[in-house]
Amino acid sequence: MYRIKTENLSQKVVDIISERIIRKDLLPGERLIEIKIARELGISQGTVREAFRILEKKKMVTIQARRGTIVTELNTDYVESLYDILAELYILMMRKVMINITPENIKDLLLVMEKIKACAQMEDGLGYGEAIFESMALLLRISKDNLLEHTVTELWLVKRWVEYEALIFRKNQLMDSYQDLLRIQELILSGRIDDAANKIREHAQYEKRIALKVIKDSSPAGTDRVDGRESG
Repeated sequence: MYRIKTENLSQKVVDIISERIIRKDLLPGERLIEIKIARELGISQGTVREAFRILEKKKMVTIQARRGTIVTELNTDYVESLYDILAELYILMMRKVMINITPENIKDLLLVMEKIKACAQMEDGLGYGEAIFESMALLLRISKDNLLEHTVTELWLVKRWVEYEALIFRKNQLMDSYQDLLRIQELILSGRIDDAANKIREHAQYEKRIALKVIKDSSPAGTDRVDGRESG
């Protein structure tokens, strides 16, 4: 048993539970016991309940009247929309980056790209994913658009969840993915934003196909799980 101490307890509980969901310690369809989590973390049930509400907004759990709080089952339609929407948001971000980027920003971006490359070369899927999010966070800061930053980062928790298995599954393909990102960077820095936008959409479709394959392969044979139900 361990206790957590922070001014924002509910957010800390969100971080702990979401990490367990992402890493498959808590599986889709599994019920979360409020009192059990409260005792484990040494906090009140009210704090856990608030964390559940935050996780529900982020689509990580579903709160049901009779069953309680359930880990959300990955919805293929939702995953498709997630990648399509993020691609368009990233394109908007890139347009704003081109307006605001400085030579110092470029140096920082190149350093992060080196980290992404190193993880790809080592076939470190999880490290690669974290480096990607680090690069996106940097680009969002450069874009200087608070609403855009909030909108994108709200979707990242689910994206991390979707990509956890996918990054392990395709660890030997990470250099191909890195080359795509490198090409996007070159197009942006050379001012070819329309070509960069097309490349971002193309890369998003590639990433989406892999994520959907991983989800399909992890579902029971002959079924497609949608919104916690099985359809044949």
